[in-house]
Amino acid sequence: MRRDGFLLMAVGGLLAVLAAGCAGPRGTGGTVGVTPTPHPAPVHGRRYVVQQGDTLLSVATKFKVPYTSIIAANPGLESGQLMAGQAITIPGEGPTPTPAPATGTPPTPLPRPSIAPTPGQTSPISAEARFTWPVQGEVIARFRQAVPWRGRMPNQGIDIRPGSGDMVAAAKSGRVNVFTNVAGFGKCVVLEHSDGTLSFYGHLDEIAVTHGTWVRQGDTLGSAGSTGDSSGVELHFRIMRGEQFVDPLPLLK
Repeated sequence: MRRDGFLLMAVGGLLAVLAAGCAGPRGTGGTVGVTPTPHPAPVHGRRYVVQQGDTLLSVATKFKVPYTSIIAANPGLESGQLMAGQAITIPGEGPTPTPAPATGTPPTPLPRPSIAPTPGQTSPISAEARFTWPVQGEVIARFRQAVPWRGRMPNQGIDIRPGSGDMVAAAKSGRVNVFTNVAGFGKCVVLEHSDGTLSFYGHLDEIAVTHGTWVRQGDTLGSAGSTGDSSGVELHFRIMRGEQFVDPLPLLK
């Protein structure tokens, strides 16, 4: 299967920087699909045969292991390319299966999400020329500003204070990457755009999109929240161009 290796590695790099940037006094909590430093290849693991449509990011999310751990356990995957039918090693034991309920005990239903899902589509969508505001609200922390609730680390994006439960929209059309527990930023979405840029949406309360789908500019990604280390309900928004974070404000219309 063909995949844009540059975009894939850029997403991994973006999330690694996010994790490293949360290593201050308030950086707590586990991370799914991202780690600040590569792990050595583990002794134990499970064999997985790559399916059509798989990417390193989607496999990492599926098995709940860090992206970099899969690369470390499989020399030769540094390019970010996977081929259908290829056998790779998934480090660790993978996700813990949900135990079956005891005989005669009805299973507890999962809570229904309070926001409507955004279906997305499977085919790529071209990126627009400009980013739009992902949510309306006051900018409470600007680019490069020291942020008190993140150990006074310099801000690599902007923080916006929306209303509680306000919907967060895609600032530009792109491919969805979902992360349910990024250290310091909680529930997050990363969009890969066809022009090579990336956008990051952190501290979400609920996520409305599906990993691997493509969404259009203005589509709902989820609801604003306070997951991770936040000062209340806020959206942490970043734009990555090349290998650098850039100030989002001049790029938003």
